[in-house]
Amino acid sequence: MDDLIALVWIERVKTASAFLVALGVAGEFLGGWIAGPIQKRVDDIRNSELALLQRETAEARLRQTQAELQLAELKKRQEPRGIVGNIILPILKNAPPGRAIMEYQEGGPEIYLFAVSLWHLTYAHKLPLWRCSELPLPQSFLISA
Repeated sequence: MDDLIALVWIERVKTASAFLVALGVAGEFLGGWIAGPIQKRVDDIRNSELALLQRETAEARLRQTQAELQLAELKKRQEPRGIVGNIILPILKNAPPGRAIMEYQEGGPEIYLFAVSLWHLTYAHKLPLWRCSELPLPQSFLISA
């Protein structure tokens, strides 16, 4: 009788195990069915946040590109300015002869440096048709009546 009782208990345990497996599978399906809409909401929120971050990134890259262009323009404006001799000299050599008096409006060091560099260009190259013997003269106003 001991073996018969053992077999009965083994069958009961197998039945209970099968019931628990069926209960686990049903719980798995039920959990998936309940979690589906929640997971969709979470995915939608994640996708909307991702789209927002991608838009903000694109806008930031656009602002960065604009800032880089502005910086390049500013750097170009801040480059040393002066007279390009290979452009001015042919023009001055072909101009009618005469005496030149260079004047500049005082008050700006950059204006003075420009006038002196132009004077130096004519003096250093000894343009035969142009006589600029004096340094540029400062003037309060260049427009006269």
